Amino acid sequence: MIILTAVIISWKKLLYGFYLFVFSLPFVFIPKIFGMNFTLPEIIIFILLMIFCLKNFKELEIRLKRTKFDLPILLFLFITIIAYLRPLLSLNFQLELSNLSTSSPIFILRILLATFSFGLIYFLAINIIKKENIKKTIFILLFTSSIAALYGICQFLFLDTVRIMSFFDHPNFFGMFLGMIIPVSLVFFLKNKNKKIFWIFPLILFLALIFTFSRGGLVGALFGLIFFLFFLKIYNKGIKKQIIIIFILLILSFMIFFFIEKIEKNESSFLKERISQTKEEGLGIRYYYWKETLEKIKENPILGKGYLLLNDGTEHAHNIYLQLWMERGIFCLLIFFLILFLLFKDIKIYSSYSLAIIAGIFAFTVHGLVDYVLKIGFLLFLYLAIISKDS
Repeated sequence: MIILTAVIISWKKLLYGFYLFVFSLPFVFIPKIFGMNFTLPEIIIFILLMIFCLKNFKELEIRLKRTKFDLPILLFLFITIIAYLRPLLSLNFQLELSNLSTSSPIFILRILLATFSFGLIYFLAINIIKKENIKKTIFILLFTSSIAALYGICQFLFLDTVRIMSFFDHPNFFGMFLGMIIPVSLVFFLKNKNKKIFWIFPLILFLALIFTFSRGGLVGALFGLIFFLFFLKIYNKGIKKQIIIIFILLILSFMIFFFIEKIEKNESSFLKERISQTKEEGLGIRYYYWKETLEKIKENPILGKGYLLLNDGTEHAHNIYLQLWMERGIFCLLIFFLILFLLFKDIKIYSSYSLAIIAGIFAFTVHGLVDYVLKIGFLLFLYLAIISKDS
């Protein structure tokens, strides 16, 4: 039923199908629509690709718009494919299987498909949405993200959930998602000050971020807001007195962060159980993951080793930069840095919406120091496309 609806909407108008994709993003971790754990956003994006090609072939040509991110993203995807397929083509593949979380090469192909879909999001967004569609796209993203946030808050209040994750598969991933959304929600409210109801977006999203008890999420959001405030002050994007609101959120972020630190020392606190989980996933265990990842990087720093599990069965290094280097080699990591450089170098020409999106990506890069944030790569590549259309 969901697939049929997506096909009908997308065939009627590709833009409506794209809006449906944006609406589905907070539900990305709802699993097993098919046997291989396809997610709803993946299904919609492949439906959009199919209909986009059919409609263009009907006109006997495919028109593709070009942007500054095209080549880096294509290279990023190409190196990823090579890195992940190499173990499958190796004569020693049976030995490599011991390093995978499944005994089937289908698992590697599944990861490849997910990475490929990130690139599809970018190129389809560039060719489907127009600059005048950006505000509506952002509204849909904020609306559906607020639904996920509200559900997460209900988990905390009524379901006795230790750390909320909403529709995600881990509180930290939900935290990093919220950290990328909050700066955008602030600008949407401040640019629509005649409609005070939009204040509900940053309020709900920020409250949900607190209840994830994700330190990486809080610190990422904090640095994203500092980044946003700094460049907003320099380039003055038409938002003046409302900076006070951002300051309040920054201070609140600091207070919450240090409050959580204090709770750990107070065994009688009713929140001790909730933040005890954050201790188990703190910097101590991450240091062990980083050290082991660096050892694996030394084995093949140029080309990477493909998808691997760490010795204790952990799927990622809790650091996006080390993870990319270990899996895909130094060239892929450098291309990722190139994408970020191209994003930040023209920051003074962006609108306030794009500046907020870049602040969200900055939060993503900060959180990436302690987590593998490409788990929500859908949102990153959507953001890159919006910025390309808006600049």
